[in-house]
Amino acid sequence: PCLGRSQEVENMSQLLWLVRVMEALIILCGFTIVLIALRGYRGSNSRSLAYLAAGFAFLTIGSVIEGIFYEIAGVGLLEAHAVETFFQLAGFLSVIYGIYAR
Repeated sequence: PCLGRSQEVENMSQLLWLVRVMEALIILCGFTIVLIALRGYRGSNSRSLAYLAAGFAFLTIGSVIEGIFYEIAGVGLLEAHAVETFFQLAGFLSVIYGIYAR
């Protein structure tokens, strides 16, 4: 199956672990921002902070869902990435709305 490509397969395996570690850090950072924004919202009752928290939640959840769909559910990479892209769009729109809405 991988005739003559053992080094390439080994490099891909190492890269996959690097991607998983980076995804874990993205999830940690994303949910940290969500918690900070939610605390700010509770303290100030500012709708802008609520939209900011929702936006970062969408961005973070998109990363989680892409990994689950691709690695666990067996969905194709392109389809999993399309779902993540939808969540990214929703997240950025929420952040933009939170910044500009009064």
